Amino acid sequence: MQSERLLERIRLSESGWQPSGSDEARFIASIARYLALMLNTQQGDAQTVQDFGMPDLNHVRFGEGLDDLRGLEQVIAERILKYEPRVQQVQVNFVPQEADPLSLMFRITLQLTYQQQVMPVVFETILDSDGRISILSG
Repeated sequence: MQSERLLERIRLSESGWQPSGSDEARFIASIARYLALMLNTQQGDAQTVQDFGMPDLNHVRFGEGLDDLRGLEQVIAERILKYEPRVQQVQVNFVPQEADPLSLMFRITLQLTYQQQVMPVVFETILDSDGRISILSG
């Protein structure tokens, strides 16, 4: 089974670089890279798929207070399910940061099917001060 997406395999073959690590680790890393790409792409920036990526959060009204965060959790989960076919189930939860209450961190719990086995994977995301979302293995 191929662990990377098609475009990743093409880039690897063109560069001559050989990936290291187990197939499972490469599979999870490939999903993390794709989630980072998707969450850092503004909706409308992908010319072939206009709704790929995240909506401009400055123009989206989710609700007030905690409802804002629940709405954002839902948007993230919907995008992942729509554009990452290797994910079977997803749950997104806001994680409050006492040390930095202005940072946004979400825990993304995924159910993946890898070699006919269901595999739970947890990623954490953090919104950097420059507005970029980083994906961390949980």
